[in-house]
Amino acid sequence: MKKVTAMPLMGAVFVPVLVPVTGTNKTAFRKSHKDAGLRKAVWEIRRGRDSNPRYGYPYTRFPVVFLQPLGHLSKAAGSADAESEYRIEIPLVVKDALVTDEMAGRGVALAGLLVVDKPIGWSSMDVVRRVRRAAGGAKTGHCGTLDPLATGVVVCCLGSATRQVDRLMGMAKRYEAEVDLSAFTATDDREGAREEVAVATPPDEAAVRAALAGFIGLVEQVPPAFSAVHVDGERAYKLARKGKPVTIAARTVRIDGIELVSYRWPMAQLRIDCGKGTYIRSLARDLGKVLGTGGHLAALRRTAVGVYDLSIAVTEERLSRPIGQGDLLAVPGPG
Repeated sequence: MKKVTAMPLMGAVFVPVLVPVTGTNKTAFRKSHKDAGLRKAVWEIRRGRDSNPRYGYPYTRFPVVFLQPLGHLSKAAGSADAESEYRIEIPLVVKDALVTDEMAGRGVALAGLLVVDKPIGWSSMDVVRRVRRAAGGAKTGHCGTLDPLATGVVVCCLGSATRQVDRLMGMAKRYEAEVDLSAFTATDDREGAREEVAVATPPDEAAVRAALAGFIGLVEQVPPAFSAVHVDGERAYKLARKGKPVTIAARTVRIDGIELVSYRWPMAQLRIDCGKGTYIRSLARDLGKVLGTGGHLAALRRTAVGVYDLSIAVTEERLSRPIGQGDLLAVPGPG
């Protein structure tokens, strides 16, 4: 197998990388032409390739790196055999990666969980990208989506722990929610335009508690039209944004408990324990329908996923610095 050693050019950002070059490894290494023993290369390590063992050691150990499509590849002096080493002189540009000596020099593979307190405005994939960057490009996934307008716990799996994402997604969730009973919205949260509902006599606290009791247990719930649920092969929210009708079948979800923390018309503060796939936006909407009022989610904070709560969550500020193995939690065993 031929090996390529990246060499720095004057003024370029240099990170040493050894990459196997074979005739079948065309995704990682492409030859545009061959002329008098000089090969011009266009080489790019793509986002997501860094953790794929198929491409060899550098891809399992190195952060996300993009190489400018410039420079030349030539056979090392004195090498004539097919297994010779090649030298590539090409400027390197490191993007979306915080590189530490431990990551670049010794190639330590991270594995474990990181609990993040997601700020408002970030999507769950924004969290994944920030964690991946802080972890030097380590493979990263999350254990349950949290809407951009919500805050709180997002559990991220890094390295080999990503194999456990599906299992960990089944962990129970706890939320603190604020429901506005004075209006519905198209999105079932405060992002959508308000559809005011005239209520002659607002329900009292006893009526709200009685209505909430009907949602505990296994219940049929229709996800919001503006959600990531697939409808005819397309995300529901994409259809909704185009103004197309969105019909989503009801699905069974588990709600273990709902506590009415406080109530002062039209706002109800709730604490909810539920299982995988429960939409708190749908709960807010359906509560309004039962009460004969409006209903949408005004605010949401996820305070726990399984045993992982806000007390062990890292903040946005912490993700601005490199993350090492010592920052990660061990993956729990099944059961």
